[in-house]
Amino acid sequence: MEALTRKRVWESLKPLAIEEPVRWGTVFVTPHEDRYFLLMEKGDLVIAKLSVKGFQELDRAHVIEPNGLDLR
Repeated sequence: MEALTRKRVWESLKPLAIEEPVRWGTVFVTPHEDRYFLLMEKGDLVIAKLSVKGFQELDRAHVIEPNGLDLR
C-alpha cells in the first residue's frame, strides 16, 4: 500500500500457492535485510522480495506440519 494515499499497489495469491481466495489466511512477515520471511499457517516458509513492483519468491520450504486445530 502507498502510505500516504492508502492505495493498494498490488496483491497476490502467489505466497499462499493457491489459485482462488480463501476466507481466512494468516501469514507472519519478518523483514531481513533486502528480503522477507513469510511463515504460512499451513507450514510453508517463503523467502521473498516485496516491492512496489510486486512479489518475487526466492525460495520455499515446508517446515512444519499444521495440527489442523485452527484450520477448520
